[in-house]
Amino acid sequence: MNHDGTDQKTQLWHRLIDEYSCCQPDRSHVHELENLPQEIAIGELLMDCVSKVQKTEPSFKLELVVDVGGGNGFMAAVVGEKLKSDSLVIDPFFPGHSIDCCPRLWKDTPEEARVRPSKPRKYTIHRQMALFKDTTWSEDIGTDPSCTAFIAKHLCGSAIDECLRHLEHQKCLPRILVLAPCCFHRCDYDTYISHGFLKDVLGVEDEMSFRSVTRITDWSKSTYQEEHKKKMKNGKHHGKKTMHDLIPCSNGLAYTVEALLNYGRALWLEKHGYVVHRVQYVPSTVTPKNKCIVAVRYSQ
Repeated sequence: MNHDGTDQKTQLWHRLIDEYSCCQPDRSHVHELENLPQEIAIGELLMDCVSKVQKTEPSFKLELVVDVGGGNGFMAAVVGEKLKSDSLVIDPFFPGHSIDCCPRLWKDTPEEARVRPSKPRKYTIHRQMALFKDTTWSEDIGTDPSCTAFIAKHLCGSAIDECLRHLEHQKCLPRILVLAPCCFHRCDYDTYISHGFLKDVLGVEDEMSFRSVTRITDWSKSTYQEEHKKKMKNGKHHGKKTMHDLIPCSNGLAYTVEALLNYGRALWLEKHGYVVHRVQYVPSTVTPKNKCIVAVRYSQ
């Protein structure tokens, strides 16, 4: 059997882990398993977007990566290093384990105990402790939107729609967007960005009908939940059955509604001059909310 393809993928994965982790301080193994694959995937998607823009505009240079809801700053910092640009985290919270927290709450692994030597970061991570809707691009960000990339990973509910509305209102839609929505069941009708799509495709015109659709998205299960369900099949299952238990294709329904909501967002972005792709950026074993919207504005 030829294992060359598998070996090449393994070598690529090892290389990417080194590139994205050697400039980061230590964190728990759980965070490594859940977050590092997402950081690598989004970083590589951004690299691809920048490369495509530079093919049409050789002089293009990315000036800043904005990470809304970036919390601990790991994503912003490591993507900034990869793209050779400063980064900015906009989040009302500043966790004690943040990459830019000084002094850090715990000591990092001594160099002699590391498998790979650490690398110092070369680019600055900035921070605004605020909700994105409370910021002003000119004062709090300051870069030319056409030279800026915007990340929003696992913002809850309609927060991504709120970000898009705020960007549009300020006439500051950035050159590159990577949006990974989460918690679709917490979306609300008023904030969702594409009302025309809801009406034309789903017949949804108010909050009540919107809720009846979005609540289905909570039926999607993580890999752990799926494995637990399989183990329970041979044992006794106690408790009252819900609608989710009675419908055999609940996961499929949940993913379909999520895809439709993301499609409406993609259509809105296309109307605003973006070339849009919807991508599964990590396996479902990393996170069940593993779809993202990648949008790029090219020069005319």
